[in-house]
Amino acid sequence: MAHHTVVPDVGAIILEGDGVLPELAMQPDFSELKFFWGLRTTHEIRAVFLNEPSEDIILKNMQARGRGFNELPTNEQQKWARASWLYGQWLCREATTHKLPVVAARPFDTLLERILLELK
Repeated sequence: MAHHTVVPDVGAIILEGDGVLPELAMQPDFSELKFFWGLRTTHEIRAVFLNEPSEDIILKNMQARGRGFNELPTNEQQKWARASWLYGQWLCREATTHKLPVVAARPFDTLLERILLELK
């Protein structure tokens, strides 16, 4: 993130994934990074966290993606879906703690509009 805030004319970027933690999105100081010593950000880094509140939908999504998931026994699939759901709940709590917006993943047809509303 630090690199993208200092490159001239880079424009907006989207970092996506469940490894982007709310605490990281709130980091205004990158002094510990050798090449970004002294860099402080204000509004250059924005975050929105998407949440799927249904464990069943998470399981169905994992099954639809495949990637070997369907080869697992049903109870293992359910455990993975449960772990993903629990992690999502934790991410929501962390985002809320850091006063970052959390947006429901569904309905998909209005997702972009709802994200943009949160970023205003």
